[in-house]
Amino acid sequence: MKKATLIIFAAILVLTLAACGGDSGNDGQVGNNAQTQTEDQSLQSKAADEEAARLAREEEARHAREEAERLAKEEEERLARVEEERLAREEEERLAKEEEERLAREEAERLAREEKKSDLMESLQDAYDSSDWRAVTTIAGEITKEFPDTEEAGAASELAAEAMAIIEEAGQKAVDLLKKSARSSYDRIERTNWLFPSSAPRYDNVRTCFYAYLGLDDSGNVWAR
Repeated sequence: MKKATLIIFAAILVLTLAACGGDSGNDGQVGNNAQTQTEDQSLQSKAADEEAARLAREEEARHAREEAERLAKEEEERLARVEEERLAREEEERLAKEEEERLAREEAERLAREEKKSDLMESLQDAYDSSDWRAVTTIAGEITKEFPDTEEAGAASELAAEAMAIIEEAGQKAVDLLKKSARSSYDRIERTNWLFPSSAPRYDNVRTCFYAYLGLDDSGNVWAR
């Protein structure tokens, strides 16, 4: 009986020890699994951190590129505005210079015309004072042609009219005097009365000298030959 009890006790002890050894193995396996899981989580966390850092670097690089492009575009636009302003200033300066040159030319032309007008008026007065009536009419005609609608043109016209009246009067006196002292010959074809010196020969082959003839037509026109 004792022997049977001892055998049963021994069997229970063996079973107990076997059960304890099995639990110890399970605990070791659970520990290993937990360590492996922790390592996996650590690797995953590290990979996630690295990915986040990579994305952050890419985002930072993208922002940097965009900022560089923005600054480059602003600089390009600034340089374009500077160039446009420079060209506008040059064009304004060119136009101002052209206008200045145009005004200078106009002023020079005006002064030259004033000087010419003054010279002509002085010549006109000299001709008038010296009773050179032909010169008076010639110079007065130039003044009225070059400077119409001016006071000088009006004065020149008055002097020209006076000179023409004197010329016509002198011419008429000369004709009247010539009529008294010259011989005359009326040309019925040309309707002209030719006046020539009384000393002129009656025939062309009598003497070898030349004489002036003054012609008076029926309309009152006078010319010489």
